[in-house]
Amino acid sequence: MATRTSLKATIVTLLFVLVVGAPVAAGGQIIYVDDDGPADFSNIQAAIDNSNHGDTIVINPGTYTGDGNRDIDFKGKAITVRSTDPNDPNIVAATIIDCNHLGRGFLFHSGEDGNSILSGFTIMNGQAAIGAGIYCKNQSGPTISNCVIKSNRADGQESTGFGGGISGCKGTIINCTIRGNKAVGKSYGSGGGLYDCNGKITNCTISYNTIGPAGDGGGLSECNGDIINCTISNNWLEGYVGWRGRGGGLYSCNGAIINSTISGNVIVAVQEAYGGGLYECNGPIINCTIKGNWVRCDYHVSAGGGLYHCDGPIINCTIRGNTTATSYGIEAMGGGLYACDGTISNCTISHNSAEGGSEYDDGSWGLGGGLYGCNGKIINCVISDNTATVTDRLENSGGAGGGLYRCSGTITNCTIIGNTASDRGWYDQRSFGGGLCGCDGTISNCTISGNITLSKYDSAGGGLCGCDGTIINCTISGNTAMLEDEPTVGDATGGGLYRCKGTITNCIIWANSANTGSQVYSSSEPDYCCVQDYTGSGTGNIGDDPLFIDPNNVDYHLFPSSPCIDAGDPNYAAEPNETDLDGNPRVIGCRIDMGAYESPIFAKVRIVPQTINLASKGNWITCYFWLPEQYNVADVEPNSIFLEDIIQSEQFSVDEQQQVATARFNREDVQPILDLGDIDLTITGQLTDGTVFEATDTIKVLNKIGRKSPN
Repeated sequence: MATRTSLKATIVTLLFVLVVGAPVAAGGQIIYVDDDGPADFSNIQAAIDNSNHGDTIVINPGTYTGDGNRDIDFKGKAITVRSTDPNDPNIVAATIIDCNHLGRGFLFHSGEDGNSILSGFTIMNGQAAIGAGIYCKNQSGPTISNCVIKSNRADGQESTGFGGGISGCKGTIINCTIRGNKAVGKSYGSGGGLYDCNGKITNCTISYNTIGPAGDGGGLSECNGDIINCTISNNWLEGYVGWRGRGGGLYSCNGAIINSTISGNVIVAVQEAYGGGLYECNGPIINCTIKGNWVRCDYHVSAGGGLYHCDGPIINCTIRGNTTATSYGIEAMGGGLYACDGTISNCTISHNSAEGGSEYDDGSWGLGGGLYGCNGKIINCVISDNTATVTDRLENSGGAGGGLYRCSGTITNCTIIGNTASDRGWYDQRSFGGGLCGCDGTISNCTISGNITLSKYDSAGGGLCGCDGTIINCTISGNTAMLEDEPTVGDATGGGLYRCKGTITNCIIWANSANTGSQVYSSSEPDYCCVQDYTGSGTGNIGDDPLFIDPNNVDYHLFPSSPCIDAGDPNYAAEPNETDLDGNPRVIGCRIDMGAYESPIFAKVRIVPQTINLASKGNWITCYFWLPEQYNVADVEPNSIFLEDIIQSEQFSVDEQQQVATARFNREDVQPILDLGDIDLTITGQLTDGTVFEATDTIKVLNKIGRKSPN
């Protein structure tokens, strides 16, 4: 039986533990283990065997090997086994359980729960078919915290290896580093870092873990608890010889994934390669960065450089720089996302690529540089600078859907800009849909600009190609269908739209370019649209310059004198809470505007003083403003008034009889934003029904010594 410590020693130790924050079970004894010094026991298993519920076993720094220090069994006890200071990385690094490839580190098989705590160790060189570092079975769920679990190998040998680092844990895993573990077998491995761990995984780094020769989940496989604040990076399929690989970072992890970074994970396989970052993770994915993941197939298909078939909501994520590619395969699909059918909202999807290779018989294609086959709602996203291409010179090949390919859900309030569909300039190669290709759901309140199709043989649909759903309230401008050089056959057609057969309404289609049909080619007749050089039929169309504020800098808002204001379909009825691309009410004024942005109502304002000397004193800058006749200043929302969208008014009043509103701004707040000379200041606000207004006045600002600045 372990020797009990003195009361004084117990008090000192408890105080130390409270200071460093390590867990101690109330009311239990403290048992010490040291492999080469005076202590209660010299190996960990002996200390556990002689403990009771509520005890704490403290392991002094050292390297623990041999019998009693591997295949360690808690035996169902609610105890804490920890290093001297689990919160000190140096102590964790110095308290090592080295299995020497003769077994695993810990085995939990007696239904342990969160009151069985393992904390503050480096567990390494474990080897077993399942759970080489830690294996939990029979629904065991201990708490594992502040551990480094590295260089363990789940080797199935003639079968399959599962969970190189940890397998089967149903408890919380927190503040752990799980690095350089392997799950391998004769033909298959699953969960290089973790397998079947269904408790919460929080604040962990899971990196450089591998599976092979084929397999699923380089980092995590089938871990269905929430994954929060984790970094999952540089996990991969080992050896590049397996016939199939799925989920370089995560495979089939269906809890919520929140505030995590998933980067640099790789799947390379001979026949099928899917999900460089995540594969079929169907819980919510929120506030995550998914970047630089890569999936490549040698001889068949690859899909989902970033995410593959993740059907839960994807919210507030950055999905950037992911790649799907084939060497000799038929198709590379979805550089950023493939077949993710849940709602995708408030995401930035950029610089992803789908790169077809060189399949000799049927051709090879890069499809959906940003997204492929994502059929849920896509809302409030920026989809930019993605590429769909082919990397070799072979016939009947090319790129389609630089931004989106065959995404047939509704696409709403998105900016789709600077995407490219291209080929490598070989005979009989083609490119289609620089921005979107084959997206047949409703596309509304979007800006589609600066997208390109580039081909030597045939190029079509710089902005949109073959999108047969309704296209409404969109600005389609500055897109290009172009040829690398003049071919003997072929053409560049439809700079803006090519063969889009659905309803086209309330759109601005302007400054697109192609050899044939610069704005619209072989598409439905638009209605209530502003179309450059348009000579077709349709109702309510105009051809006047829409007067964009700054199209060269992608500002497609309209000047107050734009002919597109109040020129859309007079019978258009906005959906409840429908907004334009800025988030403002979709209809402001008497009628909907053409394009993606609803222009505010324009008020009149007088700013006092009209001349401001930066050296003079004064407390207030006062704005008097008047709304158009059909509006009442009493409906102005007092807290909505801002100067230059930066400074909120401190005082506000209305004179309903005179229909004038007064907003006062603290002069000390305003002066830092003022330049010398004649300057325009804009006041903005909204009415209680959400209607937005703005008004601009010009004032003069003098220099500090009172002289007027030069013109």
